[in-house]
Amino acid sequence: MGPRAAIAALLLGAGAQAQAQALPCAAEGDELVLHEWSGVAPSAAGGLNAAQTREALPALDCAYDALDVVVSWDNVIEDLDLDVVDERQFVVASSGKFNAEDDGTGPAFEAATVGSPVGAYTAVVKSYTNYDTAFTASATARCTTAGGCFAPVTTQPSFEEETRVVVAVIDSAINLYHSFYYAGGEGYPNSAPQGLSDDMLVELGVPPENVFELTRTGTLAERIAADQERVWDKIERGQRYYFVGTNVVAQSFAGNDDDGNPHPLLVPTTDKSPHGVGTSSAVLKANPEAVILFLETEGALANDASHVAAFRDPAVDIISTSYGIGAAGVFPPELWSFHQSFKSVVYDGKLHFSSGGNAPGFTPGRAGAGPWWSIGVSGSEEDTSNGRTTVSGNLPDFISDFTQDLARCMDCVTGLAPYGGTSFSTPRAAGVASKVLLEARRAHGHLGGIKKVDNVPYMVLADDSVGEFDLTNWIIRRSLEEAAYVPTVDDYDPVAAVLDDLGAQPINPVAPWLQTGWGDLTAAPTRGVVNAALTHLGLAASPRVKPQDFCQFQTTLVQERKLYWDTLSPLVPAVGLGDRSEPLDDDPFIYCDSGLPAPYPAANDPGGQTYDPAGDFDGDGVSNADDECPEDPTNDCAPDTDIDDDGIDDADDNCPTVPNADQRDTGDDGVGDACETGPTSDAPPTGGRNEVARYEGPGATVVTPVVGLGAGSGSDGFATSEYRYQLPGAFEYDLIEFTLSATQGTQHSMRIYGPDGNLVAMEGPDFFAGEFGSEPLSDGELHVSLATPPQGLYLIQIQEQLGAANQPFTVTVHVTCPETGCVLVDTDGDGVPDVNDAFPNDPTETLDSDQDGVGDNADPCPEDPADECGATNGAAPGDVFVVISHLVGEDGLTVAFDASASYKCASACESELNHQPLESPEFTFFFRDDTTGDVNAATFDADGDGLITHRYGAAGTFRPDVVVRDANGNAAAGSTEVTTTVTVDAGERPVENAARLVVDYDRANPVVPLEVVFDATLTTVAEGFTITGYTFDFDDGTVIQTDNAIVQHVYVTAGTYEPEVTVEFTDGDGAQQFSSAKSQAVQASASGTNDVPSSRSGGGSGALGGWLLLSLMASGLLRRRMRPAV
Repeated sequence: MGPRAAIAALLLGAGAQAQAQALPCAAEGDELVLHEWSGVAPSAAGGLNAAQTREALPALDCAYDALDVVVSWDNVIEDLDLDVVDERQFVVASSGKFNAEDDGTGPAFEAATVGSPVGAYTAVVKSYTNYDTAFTASATARCTTAGGCFAPVTTQPSFEEETRVVVAVIDSAINLYHSFYYAGGEGYPNSAPQGLSDDMLVELGVPPENVFELTRTGTLAERIAADQERVWDKIERGQRYYFVGTNVVAQSFAGNDDDGNPHPLLVPTTDKSPHGVGTSSAVLKANPEAVILFLETEGALANDASHVAAFRDPAVDIISTSYGIGAAGVFPPELWSFHQSFKSVVYDGKLHFSSGGNAPGFTPGRAGAGPWWSIGVSGSEEDTSNGRTTVSGNLPDFISDFTQDLARCMDCVTGLAPYGGTSFSTPRAAGVASKVLLEARRAHGHLGGIKKVDNVPYMVLADDSVGEFDLTNWIIRRSLEEAAYVPTVDDYDPVAAVLDDLGAQPINPVAPWLQTGWGDLTAAPTRGVVNAALTHLGLAASPRVKPQDFCQFQTTLVQERKLYWDTLSPLVPAVGLGDRSEPLDDDPFIYCDSGLPAPYPAANDPGGQTYDPAGDFDGDGVSNADDECPEDPTNDCAPDTDIDDDGIDDADDNCPTVPNADQRDTGDDGVGDACETGPTSDAPPTGGRNEVARYEGPGATVVTPVVGLGAGSGSDGFATSEYRYQLPGAFEYDLIEFTLSATQGTQHSMRIYGPDGNLVAMEGPDFFAGEFGSEPLSDGELHVSLATPPQGLYLIQIQEQLGAANQPFTVTVHVTCPETGCVLVDTDGDGVPDVNDAFPNDPTETLDSDQDGVGDNADPCPEDPADECGATNGAAPGDVFVVISHLVGEDGLTVAFDASASYKCASACESELNHQPLESPEFTFFFRDDTTGDVNAATFDADGDGLITHRYGAAGTFRPDVVVRDANGNAAAGSTEVTTTVTVDAGERPVENAARLVVDYDRANPVVPLEVVFDATLTTVAEGFTITGYTFDFDDGTVIQTDNAIVQHVYVTAGTYEPEVTVEFTDGDGAQQFSSAKSQAVQASASGTNDVPSSRSGGGSGALGGWLLLSLMASGLLRRRMRPAV
């Protein structure tokens, strides 16, 4: 049964058995000349003024296996092109751009083949370089299936039974035995791939006989052997295959190996680069729901057939290419753009992401990343330094994570390791874009596929008519531009930057667009890129707005890219692979509001117009600006979690289950030391030398393999394997030894990191510094000895030159004690060994009977962890008590206040032993005079020490207050009476109706939208009065009246605000009094998570870079050659 007939049987099911048993409509080997015609192709020069001659072909009434269309003409100097389009006007086959004649004598011809054709097609003959060329053409259907071809399915599948998005990845090779792609694996640790429906398989051109389930037990070699006859022997070049349990369809256009032998198709072998495993896993890490169409091109990178299959397939939404043409984008720029990329984006409505290069070169000059219709991606160092990768392409559209933990091997079935390169930041960015597209389609009920209305392609179309929010690829791109996260100087970690693979630089706050383009397309939920993009599309309520300088610079850059790729590039003679752009009647690009004068384009962005801070997106009765969860009417949106309570959100924590505020990561492998463990020997070591650990490598026992650049081009230079050993702390050791035994003649080095994370010893060449030794090791052994080693976790790093990769080696660890035996450690010298000492660093304590953290000698209640053995004063544990004193200066007006002795009660005991200092206290003072023009003004003690000085403007008696709040939110108020003369009146005064207002917000990162809590609960009430209302004036134009003493408010605009509360008091007779109080000023900043700093140099700085760019782009031409992934 042929592919299309098999699909018919699959779709019709049991009820179609009679049809499946009918006589075939064509026998094996039959050919049907469907149509012949002739015509004249109008004149054209180099694609300029090109015209098309279209010929409708009769519909097929039999499910043939192929439809061959051929056009021929006499003069071989002339050039015509040929496309075949389906009923939806999608290009389903193309001849490419070169004439197919072989010997230069003619006739010249172009040919295109449609696989498994169904329905009616149109042949399109396109003029390129010719003069009124007469041609003849034919269309022939072929049946090659054993047993013949059958009638086609009468009802076409919808292809849309579930929402989906398809990302095509063109790369070296893929390893579909790796656990990453399956449920419970590294890509789906708590979920499973949704798989592909029958309709989706039809849309992607996968017949039922090309659906395989791979063996997933045994070694990799055993799995391949088990599947060889059933799967791998059946793989054919150009055919598509689905692998059950994954979201991956794969197709091979592989070439030959270095010896000229054809690569085996799709099966993982060690002579193929694992680069494609890394790029495909990078997409799925960003969006596990994406469907991957993987095009294998090992040995034939970027061949035309793979480009046609990816760029022109109607089922594909996004294409990711991680390779380049030329010398990594250095000057001068490259000549022709990637084959089919222009048509794919401009005519078919797709998005194309391409790598900006692993060199400080020129991204706009690269054939993949440079053209204005494509999207160039360079590198950032997420989760480490949060800086801009030093060695990656300049002037990109976006940056994304340069170094990621990915699957990337052709000889393993599990495990991730960090790999670096714009090769991987590019598919990560494509994955983020696919997540935005997927959520937009779900919101609109668009189940999948790009649809055309009036020949305009839409990625999201709610129905058959164009609506307000129907989305083209250009609008999706514009939403990503506005949503991309821009790292700040505050995000930057200079220590981590030193350890990043290629180094990283902080983002310049004056002109960040020079480094980041539009920003970082990060998949980290805490950065909010997806929600910000959906907000720009009117589908969420998490706005992000960039300064106009971004728009000015990028608009200028796009114009210069247009000048080069539309005007200068077509003037260059054809050299090597690639295409040129075609003339357009209208500019499809969606532009931001740059404010630049003509001839710069005006803004035409329909997005970003729907968000209203005063609106109510989720319909819960709370305005967007004041809603803690503006997209969730249940207000149950998940906040950033920190399950180990170390102050670092789980998404950013390199060890989320164990507190490690220092985030120390010895060896820079992405996993915090707190979560790293190693084998340990708990049994008491005997006297003398003891072997305590042995590691065989490299292989399955390698804990964390690490490599450098993932270019697959020899630039890695070395590979690294890591092992850990936990030296137990019960005994004192004389010596610890680490020994590497390797094959003689191989080149290795060994680094040892101590428990403090510092490098303590190294033997062999320093591969990190590029010291690749020219001489082999003399005896194949390296040895490191450390005397009196401290207890803790040791990291052993073994580097091997790539020429020695996969050569076996052994690492052993020995410890040595005196011959009489190892001595137990007693750190504090109190005679009790540490293993039996509850306080090994305190010689005054050894026991903690009630395990409350207080030694028995100092514990007033050593048998009671609640310490409630004494008299109680009614205070609950944790309550805050204010102690305030003051001293009047010699001038009689200057007063020094001291609230530093304020404390919290550790329990209900009166004993001062249970008075504990406050954790990170905040002090707010109210001096109650009009020195500042407001008797209710608040003064915040910025350094938090509780000490402050105030000078009163005139003599008098005042009752200043202080509000003290601890880190847990507990608060109390206290006051003291001050007479600004030599004497101080310490007597009590009746309690008065006096408002008090304090605020609480993230002062370390006070960026808008800034949520602030206002608390008036410490207001004092005179005897006989009750509080009957509060009026909060937030000083941004918002005033509310409420019965609640605690309210929240969100500031959406940067500035300094002086909020005030007015409290209404009413006595038993209905008499009213009012008291007002201001809090300390609220400082809301525009820089940080949701907004980015504006340039101090104004709009002109954004525009100037483009003119520099033009001169650089026109600086010369570069001989083109294929270059591996960068």
